[in-house]
Amino acid sequence: AYHPSGTCIVIADTEQTLTFWYPDDERVDQLFCGYDSSPWSLAFDPEGHYIAVGMFREVYPLRLWDATTRQVLHTPLGSSDEVRNVAISKDGQYLACGATGRTASIEVWALSNDQP
Repeated sequence: AYHPSGTCIVIADTEQTLTFWYPDDERVDQLFCGYDSSPWSLAFDPEGHYIAVGMFREVYPLRLWDATTRQVLHTPLGSSDEVRNVAISKDGQYLACGATGRTASIEVWALSNDQP
């Protein structure tokens, strides 16, 4: 996922890690996510403050991280399947995910109140 400013690219890998790459100075930072599985999908909000992360085989496979502090802000309720895709609306107000597993679903949350 590209940071909206273009200063950073975040890559999810199979080692349960998010890698932050800064092309201007070729700096690389890694963040171990502490999940039981690997991240599958990533998305920044339009301002670059948050990163939504969708995961495979997790109890709560959708999480919202603070892009600066790299701390989990929210584990949205509702999704208990494998999150394959995540997206944050252009106005930054909504988080959507596409999940598979027991059933296929699309879920949308208002980020202001974590409600689907």
